[in-house]
Amino acid sequence: MNFSEIRIVFLKELKETIRDWRTLCVGVLLPLILYPAGLIVASKIMAERRTKSETVATKVVVTGPGAAWFHNAFEKKPLIIVVDGKDTSPADLLKDGKADVVVTVPSDVSGAYDPSIAPPEILVQVDDSKDSSGSFERVNRLLIDARLQLSEQRLAAAGIEGPWSKALHFSSVNVENAAQRSGAWLSLTMPITLVLLILVATLFPALDLITGERERGTLPLLLVTSVKRDSIIYGKLLVVFSIGFVTTALLVISVILMLSSSLSRVEDGAGSFPFSLSPLNVLSIVPLAFPLVLLFGAISVWISAYSRNFQQGQGYSVPYLIVAMFLAGVSVLPVKHLPLAIYVVPISNVCVCMADILRGEFQWGAVLTTFVSSICYGVYVTRLAIDMLSKEEILFKIQISPARRKDFDRVVAVLYACTFIAMFYIGQIAQVLDKVYGMIATQFLVIMIPAFAVVGWLKLPFKEVFSLRMPRWTALLGAPLMAPGSVLLTAGIASLQSSFLPMSDSYAKTMTDYMVPKDQPLGLILFAMAIMPGVCEEMLFRGAIFGLLRRKFNSIYCCYLVGILFGFFHLSGYRLLPTATLGIILTLMVYRTGSIFPCMLFHASHNALAITISSIPEATWQTPQAILFAVISSALGAYLVFKPPLRPL
Repeated sequence: MNFSEIRIVFLKELKETIRDWRTLCVGVLLPLILYPAGLIVASKIMAERRTKSETVATKVVVTGPGAAWFHNAFEKKPLIIVVDGKDTSPADLLKDGKADVVVTVPSDVSGAYDPSIAPPEILVQVDDSKDSSGSFERVNRLLIDARLQLSEQRLAAAGIEGPWSKALHFSSVNVENAAQRSGAWLSLTMPITLVLLILVATLFPALDLITGERERGTLPLLLVTSVKRDSIIYGKLLVVFSIGFVTTALLVISVILMLSSSLSRVEDGAGSFPFSLSPLNVLSIVPLAFPLVLLFGAISVWISAYSRNFQQGQGYSVPYLIVAMFLAGVSVLPVKHLPLAIYVVPISNVCVCMADILRGEFQWGAVLTTFVSSICYGVYVTRLAIDMLSKEEILFKIQISPARRKDFDRVVAVLYACTFIAMFYIGQIAQVLDKVYGMIATQFLVIMIPAFAVVGWLKLPFKEVFSLRMPRWTALLGAPLMAPGSVLLTAGIASLQSSFLPMSDSYAKTMTDYMVPKDQPLGLILFAMAIMPGVCEEMLFRGAIFGLLRRKFNSIYCCYLVGILFGFFHLSGYRLLPTATLGIILTLMVYRTGSIFPCMLFHASHNALAITISSIPEATWQTPQAILFAVISSALGAYLVFKPPLRPL
């Protein structure tokens, strides 16, 4: 790595990038002006709405046989105007704006209490689209006061003294200070704003530096210079990362300047307060933004390298933006305590951690987990981007046919997406109609047939893609022996997962009923839930998907990728880790043995054993003797399957 050459490329690309007014607008004007201005404008709008709700009177129509008592009670209240709404329907009154709220009292409530008569149900009608001043809440409070007043009148009429009800006085004190309120206010907007700004600030320069240069024809001229290709790639990456870092710094500076200005007084639901937050508290989120810049910058470079032209790159940026904002939106969910697993989810972990810090809830464990996991994601995607940029067809926009380059990753992506969607919709409907026969039809029609159809459409040899060759007899014998250990392993992973993502009892019961329908014979259940998935799912994942992906990617990498795809395919966050682990083991098995048949036996045996023991109490099968048997059986099975000499693919 020649740092001098990287510096030359970096300065050259940076100078050309900052001349582009789009980069200046996105990277400077947006974070420096629009975000603080947006906060101030939002607070002013809330202040105006609060003032309106406190000063504008509410027009109320009281109708029904028991309207007289409430009519008199409402007339004595401030900011309440009781209007006449006779001979007009409540819907018309609200639609024409003659009333803000219509209260219908079905019977007289002012008389003495009669336990034989059920209390009337008072109906309150309002048009939410026009209720901008909180009329509904105001009338609700008045009805609660009226109910208390009516109760006191009835107690007095019955000769019951109630001095205790008047002796109680209530007062409330909000111990939350301005800094806490400011942090809570910022935590709702700043993480999402930071994600959006970094994403846009890294995407446009990356598209211009790579896709734009390739379209203009200037990239080949740069490659024929004496500067090494690696230096050019690293220089361009540094420019994208630098713009992301500058954008983050400008956003933080603009927030600090706003906090120190005279405009830093905002309005929320609890009233007006000075926007005061320690600059150190704001600066503490900057280190968390570094891995975010690394991740977004690498993704932007990868998209730019993958795109054939600028328009295509902008098209790819739309789903990228949607996914990023969806993950960032987790930080504003009205949930007090999110699962601990959120701190390893990319983008979401940074946003949630930033929101915690701004609210003053600094947790070292969460911050460290977020930082380390985000750095790993960023470094990994950066490595992918560098590999993408290093290819001749990417740099020079050379079209190579898939059959020639053996590149079927796009075909696999479409196959997986279509099968996933069909499984979600068609499979769910079929299994609602009949669990067992619906599962059989889904496995055959939705999973296995598309796998064969795609390989046939590509005109590839079925035997090679699906690994349809006979393994050693020891592999066929050892694969079922591994099932007790895999069931024990997946159960342990599920138990560990429940510590940070607990499964409700109702969901666990639903899963058990789904796996073992009580109205079907056990043999048919095992055929539908064990044998059919063991054959059909293996044909899709260890056959078509793994057979196509290993033509391009490293086989060990493919084992992990196919395993993770297998985990997501089961449509349950609670089953993701156990099924992904099982998927990785299955893919390693076909890779090391060179045959798909041991995988089928192992998969079917695992499902059959899991179904068989699902109706048995855990205390019965999770005994030391059963665990020891599972370990010994799995060790023997693994030895028989993986013992040398192997026939790897």
